Amino acid sequence: MDVGSSVKSAVKWMGISKAASQIVAWALTIITIRFLNPADYGLIALAGISLSFVQLFGDAGLYLRLVQKRDLDLYYIRQVFGIAIVVGIFLTLLLMGLAPLIADSFSEPRLTDIIRALSLTLIISSFGLVPDAMLARRLDFKAIMMFDMVSTIIASTLVCLLAFLGWGAWALVVGSLTGAILRVIRLYYLSPFPHWPIWSLAGIGETLRFGGLVTLQRVLGWYYNWIDRFLLGRAYSAEIVGYYSVALHLAELPHSKIGSILVMATNAGMARVAGDRPAMAHHLLQGIRVLALAMLPVCLGISVTAPDLIPVVLGQKWLPSIVAMQALCFAIPLRMIHSPIGESLNAVDQTAIATVNTLITAVIVTIGVVIGLQWGFEGVAWGWVASYPFAFLITLVRAKRVLGLGIWQFTRAILPATVCASLMYGVVAVARPFLPWPVPSISGLAASVALGVLVYGLAILIADRPTLRTMLSILRG
Repeated sequence: MDVGSSVKSAVKWMGISKAASQIVAWALTIITIRFLNPADYGLIALAGISLSFVQLFGDAGLYLRLVQKRDLDLYYIRQVFGIAIVVGIFLTLLLMGLAPLIADSFSEPRLTDIIRALSLTLIISSFGLVPDAMLARRLDFKAIMMFDMVSTIIASTLVCLLAFLGWGAWALVVGSLTGAILRVIRLYYLSPFPHWPIWSLAGIGETLRFGGLVTLQRVLGWYYNWIDRFLLGRAYSAEIVGYYSVALHLAELPHSKIGSILVMATNAGMARVAGDRPAMAHHLLQGIRVLALAMLPVCLGISVTAPDLIPVVLGQKWLPSIVAMQALCFAIPLRMIHSPIGESLNAVDQTAIATVNTLITAVIVTIGVVIGLQWGFEGVAWGWVASYPFAFLITLVRAKRVLGLGIWQFTRAILPATVCASLMYGVVAVARPFLPWPVPSISGLAASVALGVLVYGLAILIADRPTLRTMLSILRG
C-alpha cells in the first residue's frame, strides 16, 4: 500500500473510532462538568502544569525516533525500552518529591496528593512507548478502533460516576489513571513486545542527541501552552483558573478529539516520504487544507454559539467562561495548522530550526499573555488571539527555505475554508437575535447550529469542492 493510501486508511479508521467514542465521551464530559465546580477544574489545571512539564521528558524524543528511523533492530528497540522505563521511574519519584513545593507555590495544599497520584501515569505510560511507536510506524489504526472506543467510554463513564458521587477533583484524577492503564493494556494487546529491556546506552548517542533537541522543542511548546494557566494560578484563585480551563477545554475539543486524527495522519505521511521533499510538501499542504476545511467551521461555530452553548449545556454557574471561550476559538485553528509545520521540519532533520521557531512562539505568546493578564482570564484569552498570528507568520517565513513553501501557498490552502467559515460566523451572529426561539435555549442553539451548517456547507461546496471531495474520499477510505 502506498503512503497516500496508508494515510487515507489511517484517517478513516481513526475517524470512525474518534466519532463513535467521542459522541459518548463528549456527552459524559458535559455531564461531568455540570457535576463539578470551577475550583475542581482549577485544581486539576494547576496540577496539570507540573505533570505536563515532567511528561515532556518521559520519552526524551525516543518515541519520535522509533517512528522515524528507517532501519530498526531488536537490540536498539530494547535499549529504547530500557531508557523509557528508567526515565519513567525517575520522573515519577521526582514529581512525588516536589509535590509539596509545587502546592506551596500556588498556596493550594490540596494539590500535594493530587500531583502525587497523577505522577503514577508517568511510569505507567513508559511501558507503552515501544508498542505505541510500532503501531504508528505501521499506520495500523484500524486495529485500535474498538479498543479506543471501549477505553474512552470506560474512563469517561467512571469520571462521570465519581463526579456524581461527590469525588470532586479526584474523579478526574482516577479517570486519568484508569485511562493510562487501559491505554497500555490496549497497546500490548495490539502490538505485543515480549522482550526484556536492555540497560545500556552503547551506540545510542545519536538518538539521545536527537531526543535532546526534540525535548527542548517540547519544553518550549509546553511553556507557551501552559504559561496562561501558570500566571493565572499565581495571580488569581483556583476558581478563576477553573473558568479559564473549561473555556480552553471546550475550545480545544475540535482539535483534541477530531482534528488530532488529521494532524497525526499528516505527520505520519510526511515521515514516510521524508526523503522526497516535493512529496512531503504536497502531503503538508493537503493536510493543512483538509484541517482548515474540517476544523475552522467547528471552532468558529463554537465561538458564535457560546452565549447559548454554555448556559444550555453546562449550566448557569459557567457563564463567566463565555467570553474567554469565544476568544480562544479564534486561536485554536492556527495552533492546529502550526503543528504539522514543526513536525515536517523534524522529519527532514531540521530539528534546530523547529526548536528556534518554538522559542520565538513562546516569547511572542508570553508577551501577549502577560499584557492580557491585566484584564483577568478574559484578557489572557485575547492575549493568545492577538499574539499567535505573529508567531505563525514568523514560523512560515523561517520554514520556507527548507520546505519550499511560502506564505502565499499556505494562504491559498486555507483561504477557501477561512472565507466560508467567516461568512458562516457573520450570518449566524446577525441572525441569532431574530430567530423565532428564545435565547439562550435548546431550540435557539439547535437553530443556530443548523443555520451555520447550512451556510458553511453551501459556501464550501461552491468555493472548494475539490478539497471537500478529498476529505470525503479519505473518510470513505
